[in-house]
Amino acid sequence: AEWGGAVYVDEGSISKIEDTTVSDNRATDRGGGLFIDEGSRFEMNRVVFSRNTARLGGALYLDKAVLRHSASTIADNVALSGGGGFYMTTNSEFVSSSPFQPSEKRGLAKDEQEDFTKVSGNAVRAPEGEVAIGGAGFYINGRGFKLSGIRVVDSSSDRGGAVFIEKSSQGT
Repeated sequence: AEWGGAVYVDEGSISKIEDTTVSDNRATDRGGGLFIDEGSRFEMNRVVFSRNTARLGGALYLDKAVLRHSASTIADNVALSGGGGFYMTTNSEFVSSSPFQPSEKRGLAKDEQEDFTKVSGNAVRAPEGEVAIGGAGFYINGRGFKLSGIRVVDSSSDRGGAVFIEKSSQGT
């Protein structure tokens, strides 16, 4: 597939997946595991994205879309250019569907934080002779983005090992 190696969520769709593993998929361009198109709303709970590959967004690519998440894992995915874990465009949101607000989680015991989505071990690896844009955990390109309820660890890229925010981006 060119976009959405395993799953392509069409423009304006409302979808949900739970208790699922999306692994070992490949898109030649965007979203090795999942591509969510403009205006769509997607929810994932207890989902694992692993060993997926794409040029942009090794695991996920959000194009002006909203993804609500809880207790999921995005691990060991690879982008050839940017966003090893995922790539977000203008007005995209990757926000927690947890009942706890991110500011409330700081005081919680470790076992009470299991609703966080863990982003780990993702990488950006450009083919020989090409330059990667970065963001092994996340690559954010655009204005109006939102992120919440995530932990990013052990990600590698020449620029923005955890997060790369494009210079024109603004968000929370």
